[in-house]
Amino acid sequence: MKRILAVKAAYARSMEEIIDLKGIELPKCLPSHKHYPKAPKWRASFFHNFVQHNPSLLDTHLDSSRGRYFNIDFSKPCSGEEYEWPESLHRFNINFSHLLDTIRTRHDNVASELALDIQEYRRQTKQIDHSIQVFLDRFYMSRIGIRMLLGQYIALVTEPPRENHVGIISTRANILRIIEEATESAKFICRLSYCLFEAPPVEINCDPSLHMMYAESHLNHVIFELLKNSLRATVEFYGVDADSYPPVKVLVVKGEEDITIRISDQGGGFSRKESSLVWSYMYTTAHESLNDDYTDTMTAASSLPPMAGFGFGLPLARLYTRYFGGDLKVVSMEGYGTDAYIQLNRLCESAEPLQ
Repeated sequence: MKRILAVKAAYARSMEEIIDLKGIELPKCLPSHKHYPKAPKWRASFFHNFVQHNPSLLDTHLDSSRGRYFNIDFSKPCSGEEYEWPESLHRFNINFSHLLDTIRTRHDNVASELALDIQEYRRQTKQIDHSIQVFLDRFYMSRIGIRMLLGQYIALVTEPPRENHVGIISTRANILRIIEEATESAKFICRLSYCLFEAPPVEINCDPSLHMMYAESHLNHVIFELLKNSLRATVEFYGVDADSYPPVKVLVVKGEEDITIRISDQGGGFSRKESSLVWSYMYTTAHESLNDDYTDTMTAASSLPPMAGFGFGLPLARLYTRYFGGDLKVVSMEGYGTDAYIQLNRLCESAEPLQ
């Protein structure tokens, strides 16, 4: 299918560009380092002509071999206890980060491009293929990991240090603030999609001081998708002409191992038969016309996300939570509403799920 072929070609092009990038031209004389005592020592002329301060490092660093902090005075010559960047390595990092930023932008719409062709395939075949489900799970999990590495590298090399951040990872992500930002985005899309003056209300019960280490963009994406689903279900269950809507409720609880976020709505829920399909990339509860309308109006960079219709919102959100050792579960009461549970791992003890 044309979009999938285009995605495949884009990945091949990105890999070729990385391979063709000119490598690092390191000086013949390498620095003496405490972990490599037999390495050649710096020459004075080399130090003054080729070495500059690593801009991604602060003046205080953790010496992991000793388990204590030490201060570096960059105005003094390198003594072997510290490591400085050769100018050639600095230039390579800048060029490489610019290339990676171009690649990241090129692949921004991969998820929506694949979803459009997957839905078209489903309409043609009238079936849900399990092998495609397995492939997409592996593909999207790999894509999350790749974009995580791209974003982290680009942030460390090109952006100034930010308080409470290591690259794109926040060491003190404020849960309430992330929920509020996702809520505003979801309500905006809801008002736009249904031509409403006001979207259904969202009530948030969360400790304002609750923080954790997390990639804020991942959590924002998951909460946005779930709130978008809840708002859509509420509006469609009560009708766009309803005088008022019951609130979507968000409850956040901190446990010993997890921080759990429950999102509850009264949007009518779904049947037990549908409960086995909600995690499929080839299933959507939205009308087919949503896909057609979005196909006609989508541009490469400026389109707003649709309210529904792709079928990858829930399964992709679950992958985002599982990437950092959490999970996403959905429980529905047909005729009443749905509860979604986001479980975030507080202990940071899980490795990336590569299988």
